[in-house]
Amino acid sequence: MNLLNSVNTLVRCVLSGSLSALSYLFGSRVHGFQHAKVACAHAKKHALPVIFAGNHLCWLEQAMLVWCMLRLRVSYRYVAKSQYEGNRFLKWLYGDVGRCVFVDRSSGEQRSQAYRTLLRVLKEQGESIILYPHGTYTWKCAGYDPSSGCAPVLQSVPALMRSSGAILVPFGVRMRWGWFPSITFQGAVFLPPDEGFFQALIDQATKSAQP
Repeated sequence: MNLLNSVNTLVRCVLSGSLSALSYLFGSRVHGFQHAKVACAHAKKHALPVIFAGNHLCWLEQAMLVWCMLRLRVSYRYVAKSQYEGNRFLKWLYGDVGRCVFVDRSSGEQRSQAYRTLLRVLKEQGESIILYPHGTYTWKCAGYDPSSGCAPVLQSVPALMRSSGAILVPFGVRMRWGWFPSITFQGAVFLPPDEGFFQALIDQATKSAQP
């Protein structure tokens, strides 16, 4: 098992590092990294998890976010939809290599179970999580506004913050030339926002993301 974990870690580092380097050559950038660094330092000092939440535009940004977590030396879990578990290769790639937590939102009961799972990751395991509060690619969401790139968000994150004491770091993603993402981390939020403020935080992160 230790050997398998080592192999998955090696693949994670090589894959995310290589894809991030390739994206960087074509103009991708990570802005506001210092915001994430300060938030993670505070979280480590006070034994708190961090929730990274932002818009989702392409799969390359996932590799870049994983590489950011490795640079931050954060123990993290990615949140992904349970449909990936049906494909053996994707289950390995996302689950074992990408360290994803698979969640099922197909019913009220499954959504409640997903919430409890994420809370356990944050509170009991003490790991940070990366999630997309829109629930899917942002441009696929009902209510998506093409002019601003914003869409309604799912409202589980403020509740997770209240229950776990987690710090929130919003981020925004913007595409360069339609293929290569740049990520902009915003300043950390230490108190759980209400639903309206959380929507505003994610909208602002999306609108202010730098190419």
